[in-house]
Amino acid sequence: MHHVRSLILIALGILCLACTPEEDVATTAAPAANGQEFAAEFDATAEPPADNLNPGARGWRYGEVRVQLSIVQLGSADIQSAEQGGTRTVLSWRFSLVAQSEQAVWLPQDLTTLLPDYDAPILPRDLLEEVVFEPYSDNAEPTISGTAEYHKQQVIHTPKAADFTSLTEQVDASGQVSRFTLGAINPSRYGRGFETRLDLGFDLKGKRLLSSVGAAGSGHRSEEPCCDPGGLMLQLYPQPDADILPRLRHTEHDAVPVAVIEQQRRIEQDMLALLRELAGNETPRANLHPGLHHRVSKDSLVLQYQVSGARLPALVDLLDVAVAPPSQNELKLTIDIKALP
Repeated sequence: MHHVRSLILIALGILCLACTPEEDVATTAAPAANGQEFAAEFDATAEPPADNLNPGARGWRYGEVRVQLSIVQLGSADIQSAEQGGTRTVLSWRFSLVAQSEQAVWLPQDLTTLLPDYDAPILPRDLLEEVVFEPYSDNAEPTISGTAEYHKQQVIHTPKAADFTSLTEQVDASGQVSRFTLGAINPSRYGRGFETRLDLGFDLKGKRLLSSVGAAGSGHRSEEPCCDPGGLMLQLYPQPDADILPRLRHTEHDAVPVAVIEQQRRIEQDMLALLRELAGNETPRANLHPGLHHRVSKDSLVLQYQVSGARLPALVDLLDVAVAPPSQNELKLTIDIKALP
């Protein structure tokens, strides 16, 4: 069974790569003072594409995409045993991250028209390939900002040990968000709403201090650099809805062999089953994250996702997490898309 599940996950990964639009947009952070100033930046910093490729020539308009992400994970433990005269281990750790981004984009005239009629008896697949936004130009590079911090303190008391009576480890590290890339946003085939992906990377730099007191009273102290880079991939989907896939159809212009269509349906059904399983239990969500909510109007689209508890995997030392499971473990994400005057 585990072997079959592994094959399914590999196939799903290939499908996600094949079905996800090519343009991944890393978002940016310093907000403009007002809509007029931000709109002026379009003409000042970038040249729009040629008319035949210019979304503005197709009736699209200026807009912006802002992304905000926060993660807080912390845990503590006080463990005692009878070994070595009464061993006591006291451990506390905390990881936090904030990231922001902003991107200049083209938006359609009416964002409410992007979602198909999910209640229609037949849903053409090409309706689910419509993207919410397009980059303003190739020269309008996005910017990102964000910071991450990790702190840990562990003290082990062993009063009758032969080597040391106490050992202390302290870690202090901080760094910058190195990668914050938002994928294309499009209507989902697995639920009533939108799907996208977010790729997060961060670098932590700091030091790990180790000090001990020997059984004979001598002491030792050492210092070494830490820590390893970290990251997280979020493939975000709405709440799964099993009624959508049976009504999806290729258009008559799609020259897709029947065997390929059947294979696609099987893979999509497997993906849907995984999303429904994840939505219904507390197991960790490694990459797949159902539950992306949306609020849409003519001029704006807000996507929000929040996960907490055991569903969010730890982003720091797993040994620390094993000893002191998180007492707080929460991720909050907001993607705010709006048209500018």
